[in-house]
Amino acid sequence: MIVFSSTISLKYSKIVFATFLQPLVTLAIFLVFWQQTGHLITFQIVTFIFFSIATTLSSSYVFLHFLDRIGKKTLGVRSLTLFRASCSIGC
Repeated sequence: MIVFSSTISLKYSKIVFATFLQPLVTLAIFLVFWQQTGHLITFQIVTFIFFSIATTLSSSYVFLHFLDRIGKKTLGVRSLTLFRASCSIGC
């Protein structure tokens, strides 16, 4: 998510969708095979999945927020905007 946010200037919802599409498909396939081998999908597994997604989203957002805040305080420009500009010139 951090890579998508720093290199692509899309809406936050589209970045979240692009970030989680492949892992969620992989997780769904894993859970199908998990259940077919005789293991149960318990409430603990479902709870873990939801909390891990929430932790991933919140930690990425907090990191990017502080990164932009430091860039704005130091240079007067958001860090990700500066990074995108330098990458468009030639990374």
